Amino acid sequence: MEFCYDMENESYVSNMGDMAQMPLEEIHLPERPTVVEDLDAIFAERGYQVISKVKLQGGLLDYVAVSKDTILAGLLDQYPSDWLADEESFNGEDPLWFSEVDHRVSPVFILKKLCDELKNILGEQAQRFMIKPLLIEQKGNIINAEDMMKSWVEMNVSVCRTDKGGPDDLTLFGDFVKQAESIGGDIFISIKAILAKGE
Repeated sequence: MEFCYDMENESYVSNMGDMAQMPLEEIHLPERPTVVEDLDAIFAERGYQVISKVKLQGGLLDYVAVSKDTILAGLLDQYPSDWLADEESFNGEDPLWFSEVDHRVSPVFILKKLCDELKNILGEQAQRFMIKPLLIEQKGNIINAEDMMKSWVEMNVSVCRTDKGGPDDLTLFGDFVKQAESIGGDIFISIKAILAKGE
């Protein structure tokens, strides 16, 4: 697209004329700036030991990050698009998120089920920890995030963002993960062993 300077109005104007006449393939919406964060390094810096890609019956947890008294059960949401989040089930069906062209089961709903399964697998070990579900929005944009925050708090789920995830109303991953006291090596090894058996 070319511009020229309009001396009379002291501004740049497009040589293309009316935007409505521009071919669709030449119109480019601005992309969200990418936030570069090393999630594993941030967990380590804040005192967490991490087990990655934990396979459970109900799916995959990307992170089980363990500190002395907390487990952050992290799920990366890697579906690009603008998403309208809904956490209400309808007619007994799983709650859905909607985009302009697709829909899918709410990743928050999936994460809650995975956390319940994690607690069951850990058994007595789970009593040592506060297990916190954490959805990390990585590729998509939750267009109604501001409206959903109260629901997520009521569900005891935290939602943050990294990479191209949005909107800006969501806390950045690096700001969300606070400093924690590290866990003893023996207990962490025991948790790893329990989760390895569950695979």
